[in-house]
Amino acid sequence: MEAHRQFRFGQVLAVRALKKSGFSTAHALKQVGLSRSGYCDWGIKLASRFAAEEL
Repeated sequence: MEAHRQFRFGQVLAVRALKKSGFSTAHALKQVGLSRSGYCDWGIKLASRFAAEEL
């Protein structure tokens, strides 16, 4: 389960990096192979995980 989580977090981070470099969200998602809903869901999980680690 942890390997899957790390893989998805990596995809979210890859999409964010592509967006920062100027790609549209749709293009970045296509490049990474992640759906928009998956990006949103896993982005929330990523944020909550880092917030929990900061406590």
